[in-house]
Amino acid sequence: MNRSPRFISLRWKLWMPFLLAVLSIHVGLYSYVGRQIERQYELDQQVSFKSNLKALDGVLTTSYHKLLEVGQTILIMKQTASNLLYKDYIYSSISEKFPQLEAQGILDGAAVFDTQGQLVFSVGNIDIQSNSGVQPALKNERPIREMRCDNQCIRTIAIPLLNSGKVEGVLVLGRLMQDMVLDFKQLTAVDIGIARKNLENASDIDAWSLDFTQLTQRNKNMQILQTLSQQITNISNETLYRVDVFDRHYEIYFTVPASVAFTDTVWVLMIDGTIRYQAIRALKNQLAVGLIISSLFLLMIAFVCASKVARRLLNVTLFLKEQGFLKEQDLVEEQGLVIEKSSAKEQCAGRLIDARQDPLFFQDEISEISLSVRDVSDMVEHLSEGEQKSSQCIESMAKALRLEKERVAHLVGNTQNVIVTQSTDGTVLTINDVGKKLFGITKEAALPKFVDLFFTSELNQQALDGITRLYMGLDNLVYLDSQSLDLKGQLRDFSWIHSYISACSEHRAIILSVGIDMTEKREAERKSGLPG
Repeated sequence: MNRSPRFISLRWKLWMPFLLAVLSIHVGLYSYVGRQIERQYELDQQVSFKSNLKALDGVLTTSYHKLLEVGQTILIMKQTASNLLYKDYIYSSISEKFPQLEAQGILDGAAVFDTQGQLVFSVGNIDIQSNSGVQPALKNERPIREMRCDNQCIRTIAIPLLNSGKVEGVLVLGRLMQDMVLDFKQLTAVDIGIARKNLENASDIDAWSLDFTQLTQRNKNMQILQTLSQQITNISNETLYRVDVFDRHYEIYFTVPASVAFTDTVWVLMIDGTIRYQAIRALKNQLAVGLIISSLFLLMIAFVCASKVARRLLNVTLFLKEQGFLKEQDLVEEQGLVIEKSSAKEQCAGRLIDARQDPLFFQDEISEISLSVRDVSDMVEHLSEGEQKSSQCIESMAKALRLEKERVAHLVGNTQNVIVTQSTDGTVLTINDVGKKLFGITKEAALPKFVDLFFTSELNQQALDGITRLYMGLDNLVYLDSQSLDLKGQLRDFSWIHSYISACSEHRAIILSVGIDMTEKREAERKSGLPG
């Protein structure tokens, strides 16, 4: 059983592809713009962290300069003191000034090495008994910076001891990193930490054991780093990481400052970026809301336009139904409304508004269709009326023609005359029953030439001349007499009327010949002696 296809309104066929296109474009736009916002946010944060790194380098440089100033102060004091042994004065000066410098937070340890690099004197609570900067200081005769993280991270500066132009040893001054960390925290409001890196597996956070010798807000920040270590196993420097802890959003940046000449430590900068992150989220939410409103607005406009187009096409369809172009129905159902057929035409005519008179829309193709349908409808109506009249006329003519044909057939069938049709070369095409019976022509026999059949006497020379002129087209109508032998060998006299019928369309020219048997009349005339 064939089922008719399900009807889907044109408004949905127009609106659904537009819906998919709008949703796809808006989702893609949201994803693209959202990624751009996130990327710009990360770039801004990296720029911010790089600015913090510059501040960190500045703090480190300032710290080394302070240590260098302390060392230079000690050496300058020797030049103004009494003429003691140089090394003895250095020892006594350090021992005398160290408690005061330590109390002021300027110095945490000091040591003196001889020209062989051996420790000869040290004070303080930090371990600087072995320092890799001693030999470079002896060799280059200039201060050498160094940073080392064992149990604690300390920074040192090795200053060569010059006496009378000769190097007599190296003074090493050291200080813990805690003051520098606090200075950086106060300067930038960014938490900072220093951890020893496991060189065998430098990218694995767990391998460090999170051993931060220096870290601001240690308790909280250690939990943040522990959470990060559970989420990310491999890290790389100069990369921004994010983690959510304690309902806050933290940003973590691992690096090694450019002023640090060794890579066995890693520096971490941590900042609470909750406010900026929430601002980014709010911006993305606003973008989503704006795109949703935009898509709804576009879809609403598209639906209204599609409904308008569908309604106008429906009006055209109903109009065509009423004009008989489509299958007629007793009722027309439109969007749940049943319109009686008797009033449908008036309603369709009222709804089928000319676009040139519609103030809401410009003229379009549908308007042209509506106008064309009206014109075609009028033309078809006039043609239908003309066709009806023509059909009646043709039927009357056909009826008259049939009657005339019957009369002609009756006359031809009942006449005693010979009726022949022949071609222009004299070949007999048809002959009626009287001629066939009189001259013994059967259906199987081939029809002879006209002159061979009917012009057999010597008296027919004049008749031959006349019919020859007819064959040549010189005459259209010829009257002539002839004599012919019938089936019994009896000589018969005929009076012929030959009419030339010209060719028309696909029909060729023919000659219609009607022969009147004048034999009895001629016999009577000959017997009475009257001229023929």
